[in-house]
Amino acid sequence: MKAMAVRERLVEKVSAGASRFILAALNSSLQECKEIFEDGRSFQETSDFGCTFLHAAALNKENGFYKILEFASDQINVDKNDSDGDEAIHYAIMAENVYAAELLLRLRSHEINLLHFLVVQNRLELAQLVHEWKKDLIKELDPEGRNALHLAAEYAGKEMCNWIMQEEVFHVNAKTKSGETALHFALKAEKTDIAKDLVPSPEDWKVKQGVDNLLHYCIKLKKLRSVKFVHEHDGELIKEKGQEGKVAIQIAAQFADREIFEWLNSILKMSNKCLAILSRYAVPFIHCAVENQNHGPDIIDFLFHCGANIDRQHDNQTPLHVAIRYGYNAAAEELLRLGADVKKTTGRGLNYLFFCAKYNNLHVAKLIHANNGEFISVFRNQKNVLHQAAETADLDFCKWLVEQGALSTIASTNINLLPSSTLMEIANGNGKPEISAYFKSLGLDKTPY
Repeated sequence: MKAMAVRERLVEKVSAGASRFILAALNSSLQECKEIFEDGRSFQETSDFGCTFLHAAALNKENGFYKILEFASDQINVDKNDSDGDEAIHYAIMAENVYAAELLLRLRSHEINLLHFLVVQNRLELAQLVHEWKKDLIKELDPEGRNALHLAAEYAGKEMCNWIMQEEVFHVNAKTKSGETALHFALKAEKTDIAKDLVPSPEDWKVKQGVDNLLHYCIKLKKLRSVKFVHEHDGELIKEKGQEGKVAIQIAAQFADREIFEWLNSILKMSNKCLAILSRYAVPFIHCAVENQNHGPDIIDFLFHCGANIDRQHDNQTPLHVAIRYGYNAAAEELLRLGADVKKTTGRGLNYLFFCAKYNNLHVAKLIHANNGEFISVFRNQKNVLHQAAETADLDFCKWLVEQGALSTIASTNINLLPSSTLMEIANGNGKPEISAYFKSLGLDKTPY
């Protein structure tokens, strides 16, 4: 009785104010639909309830499949909603028109699993209906190795998740190809109410994706609500090492936003034990923050105003060295704005301008030069920064150095204090014809330097 009432309501919506073309899709033959269409009808026509030709065809169990197949083209919007938000595929499912529903799914998104589609849309009743038709769909995995529960945890509601778990098709801790469980997906969507139901035992809080525990996972996704939720249920995770041997707050400095970093910092301040453990392995927070391309400057500013040493060396490099080397220019700008000491050198004695030339970072080189113009005339092991640039930087860097007077400095230096290789020889030796051509245009092929 319920199914009949549903169908009657759908037919009513399709028929109200419908054109001949839409009514033909509902009641007539494929040939009649073709004839009406050829008379100049449009796929944009709708009933008073927003139903299209496809909505009508979806209700026709006799030949609706063939009508949809015949008229499928780029001109048809297969995911158009009616006034209640239902697509033609929903009509086909409610009308128990299985083949039409599967065809519409393929036309809509190239997905192969009708049940997964409905789980993602959080259409529980329709998912249960499809499950009655095809019991094996719930067992299938998508190309990423996600099962129905993985999808439900991220996209659907608690009722959908509970229904899938009641079917007991797979273990709640089953992993995708990338190593994520349903719990990971719930935390990714910050659905903590669902996450609670996905932890059968306390040990499940220890599940990892690669080297990352659940806290690390939530930090990298910048999901503060989930970060707090996970910490509340397992306070030991904050001390565990993950990627590159880093603990949670270091991972936050590198990947998260300031709000998450500040919250973790406040938690650590309340736990001397955590701080003691952290101090033994610490890559300085500020070095981690330099690598945070989206929020690094903000976290660096927070650390600086908390008293962090922005010139602190780790592995003989300051945060500014790290920023220059890997092209984290926003972080470099922030460090310089906060007053980083530009006279610092690496363990091998390279000043920042040489370091910029070594790693071909012209953007920061200009900032360093504006801060201290003396570096342009410095020699190290008989080499000027232009020699370094000819070896490791690009043409633009070399041109800029010449414009700033580096070549004049070299020309005025005692020839005995210069490298045995000339600028031309350095460029040629490192396979940089464009720099060689530029130096030749300056007449350097005829000079001893």
